[in-house]
Amino acid sequence: SQSILLAEVEHPDPPKVFFTKQNVIKRIACNLKDYLCSLLEKSAADTGILNASGRSLHNQILAWSVLADIELAQSLALKQVANPNMTLVKGAINALNNIDVTNRELALNEFHDKWKSNPLVMENWFFWQASSIVVGTPEKCKELMRHPVFDPDNPNKLRSVIGGFASSNPVNFHADDGSGYRFLAEQLLSLDKKNPQVTAKLALPLTRFGDFIEDRQILMVEALKKLSENSLSPDLTEVVLKSLNSFEG
Repeated sequence: SQSILLAEVEHPDPPKVFFTKQNVIKRIACNLKDYLCSLLEKSAADTGILNASGRSLHNQILAWSVLADIELAQSLALKQVANPNMTLVKGAINALNNIDVTNRELALNEFHDKWKSNPLVMENWFFWQASSIVVGTPEKCKELMRHPVFDPDNPNKLRSVIGGFASSNPVNFHADDGSGYRFLAEQLLSLDKKNPQVTAKLALPLTRFGDFIEDRQILMVEALKKLSENSLSPDLTEVVLKSLNSFEG
């Protein structure tokens, strides 16, 4: 996982780690292209009888096949979005979510149109977009928070967008210009008075600079310092000051 790789690499840079991992998986998948294609054709024909482990394996094969640019994979992923099994639906969109292709947008639109009246299921839709390296920017997150289904007073909705962006988008949250860090700090400041406990948890990705490259650490600490200059709740103050003290110490 991304978190394990970050812990193993000396002075890691999250975007670089993400793209390196993705490139390695793509190279493996390309070397297995014919084999993956045969597996995909077989499992796609039997999705209705797959058990839980079979669906999990199928989703993994689909994700690797999409990375390997197997033509069948994208069309199957889009078709799978209409499947009655939510595990297969999620697997299809997960496979497409970090790939800049038209089928990604079509899949998300289809999911939205089907589930837009179900606020709970729509949390997945919010999360996919906020965590996508393709579109998951601060501007996109702000757009998502203006969606009719988004409820700024619902902790799960906040976690799906703000948490999805900060915890699961290693490219745009860790943008070189620091815009991802500033966006999170702005949202924390805005939400702190309403729900300090949720805000304190959402702040954690900003404190996990660990042994990151120096430029990355400086940007994250800068965002924390600006946040600390405001009147914060005790919960958020504890998180911010503890992180700043560990950096200075």
